[in-house]
Amino acid sequence: MCAAGILLGGYFGSEWAIHIKSGNLRVLFGLFLIVAAVMMWRKHDTPESPKMTLPNANNRLAAVLIMSTGVGIASGLFGVGGGVLLVPLLVGLLGFEQHVAQGTSLVALVPPTGLLAFMNYAAAGHVNWSVGLWIMPGIFLGGMAGAHFAEELSTRRLRSVLVILVLLIGLAEAFSAL
Repeated sequence: MCAAGILLGGYFGSEWAIHIKSGNLRVLFGLFLIVAAVMMWRKHDTPESPKMTLPNANNRLAAVLIMSTGVGIASGLFGVGGGVLLVPLLVGLLGFEQHVAQGTSLVALVPPTGLLAFMNYAAAGHVNWSVGLWIMPGIFLGGMAGAHFAEELSTRRLRSVLVILVLLIGLAEAFSAL
């Protein structure tokens, strides 16, 4: 359900992003990351946060599809969003444990869920192919190292590291575009 929602939402988010001026998109991206960091931090400070209670598995799957479509829109719009937004939503709304939320988001993101969004960007001429191809091995190796590092951290510490990283990147993006 996560993958289907991200695929669909990613298409529409990328359609919108192509028509937004670069500076404005950077400011929106920075603000998006800051909001995502605050969402994760709020969960960090409130271990007894309310969880969505859905009466049956079908309603839970429908909620996941709707939530992941919104994440897909953010992903297509900003080029990020899958893990940054999906993880805090899985933790905060559906009560997933941090490590499980991160692993679940990877299941949805490892397949080509961004394919439609990527095709929109490529058709508009907004893809640097040589850089993109060189990023792939780094993502692969960094992903393996990051997963190992994450397993060594407690849930609280892992969330703190993620919040700080996302907040710093969001602030840097928003202020550099201004």
